[in-house]
Amino acid sequence: MGQETHVDRKKVDAFWRARQAITDVRESTHFKSDETHVHDLALIREFTHPDSEVLDVACGTCYLSNPLAREVARIHAIDKFGEFLRHCSNAGNLTTEVADILTYEDPRLYDIILAFGIMNYFDDTDTQTIYAKLAHMLKPGGRLIVKHQSGIETDVIVDGYSEEIGMDYHALYRQHDRDRALLEEHFGEGNVETRDIYPEELNPWENTHFYAYICRREE
Repeated sequence: MGQETHVDRKKVDAFWRARQAITDVRESTHFKSDETHVHDLALIREFTHPDSEVLDVACGTCYLSNPLAREVARIHAIDKFGEFLRHCSNAGNLTTEVADILTYEDPRLYDIILAFGIMNYFDDTDTQTIYAKLAHMLKPGGRLIVKHQSGIETDVIVDGYSEEIGMDYHALYRQHDRDRALLEEHFGEGNVETRDIYPEELNPWENTHFYAYICRREE
């Protein structure tokens, strides 16, 4: 697995706490307006149906949960930073909760669990805790869909002022084979699929790349 890279949780929490003040639903959690959410939703819709029960962890402004609520039976959206949740719709089948995924417990089982843009902010130890927890929240045959930037050749750590974001930023882009290996520890080698879901213009970096990982819990 290689040497673990440390993630400073205080820096991560300070960043997201500050982002709550930004009112634009895409700018606050995604940092810019582009078409990534179109591709995200297209991927998710491959696995959802009208009877699906969905858990969206670290949902942010519910930019995925809001449209999905019109298409599934139930969706529960959680985020550690409660001000983001004010952007969630009032759909009757969409519920929200302020919760930290590291300590979150839910006795319900879900058909689909979404973890989009969140795992860059945890080191390997916390990542294993989260993946174990989410695997046990899936129904047999259910899927965990994870998407974030991954390192291409090596882990990439960002720590300092970001011109693109306009503030200090701290994140870990884990090398993509390590990303997949961490998931396979909980789902098995044959149950984790890596997808390259974005067009080239949405992946302009030389050392990182967005990937989606679709993980199936065995029947």
